[in-house]
Amino acid sequence: MNYSPMNKNVILLLIHLILLTFTGCEQKSSVFFRYSPNQILLTIESVSPNGEYAFINICDFSDTLSKMRRDYLILPVKTQIILDIKEYNCWQSLDTTIFFEARNFTWSKGSKEMLFSCALRQPKDTFELFPIYSYDLQSRISTNLKKPWLNTPHFCIPLFSHKKNEIMFWAPGVIVDTILLSLTSFGRVFRWDTLQKSIIEIIKSEDIASADWIGLYDTTDLFIQANDILWCFSLSTDDIENVLPDVQIVSKIRTFQNTIIFRGRSQGSDKIYVYDLEKKSPETILDYSKGAALSAVINNRNKLAVESIKDDHHWIFIVSKEGVVLDSLKGNSPFWLAGTDSLIYSEGKKIGLAYWQNKQLKREIILEIVK
Repeated sequence: MNYSPMNKNVILLLIHLILLTFTGCEQKSSVFFRYSPNQILLTIESVSPNGEYAFINICDFSDTLSKMRRDYLILPVKTQIILDIKEYNCWQSLDTTIFFEARNFTWSKGSKEMLFSCALRQPKDTFELFPIYSYDLQSRISTNLKKPWLNTPHFCIPLFSHKKNEIMFWAPGVIVDTILLSLTSFGRVFRWDTLQKSIIEIIKSEDIASADWIGLYDTTDLFIQANDILWCFSLSTDDIENVLPDVQIVSKIRTFQNTIIFRGRSQGSDKIYVYDLEKKSPETILDYSKGAALSAVINNRNKLAVESIKDDHHWIFIVSKEGVVLDSLKGNSPFWLAGTDSLIYSEGKKIGLAYWQNKQLKREIILEIVK
């Protein structure tokens, strides 16, 4: 059979379209990041609210450390990378010859920018030992935010407001007042109007001298954790309230929309609390018997992914709000992506993605550390 040039072109076009179709259906290949040490462990430090970016710690996980602390919460961070989950791409976040690891992350509402604090390894060329940076995820450019209210270097923790054009800072420990050093260790919260660059001190208290942020903030109330206690500060009246007086927080606190999730201890019993920040009361109190819960995250479908240590191994149990175990996988530091049924997690030197397909839990590797 003879083919005319037009028929040949049509056939070639059809073949090309078929190849494109099959290529588009293929699973993405995992991205590789080169790093030399053998005994390392990846942990996911933070994930953007839109589920597109993850901030990942590359930690030293020597045999000695692993035997001393199986929960890996205090492992030394060697370097940090940012993973673009959508595009399967990654890059180093900071120059680790200058900076210690970034921490205390907070994301802008559109997830295009984040704030973090860090410490300098070589502070001799600068007066500010504990800078705060704003990082643009699109340009990959970081900007140092000056702290004009302090005359000396001091550690501060930043927080975006999602309802007002301002940033808040938590300054723990002793604060320098003009010339004289305060004899009492106070914690203070400052509000920074990002338009006028003006600082307003809104609270000062011995109760929050060593507090940690909870990364949610609206125009009226601020929730933070201090001495394993959950506090609520009224930004309008400066009143401080212990909202769960009988509960001791014994795990990392994770946030989702207007809720926080943590393991709490009350009268010698450990439970998982899903706490509604608007109602200022627990939405769910869940008995949990699948090992020691290190953290928990919840999604829009009321599924909890609970990071646990069971039989000296790290496990992630998928649990309903009623306490029914739906599935499990080995790994640590889980995060639901933007409240969906897709779960990003770490397992050794790999970052995985777990999701349901045909009622089965599927897994794929999206990042792997290689020499």
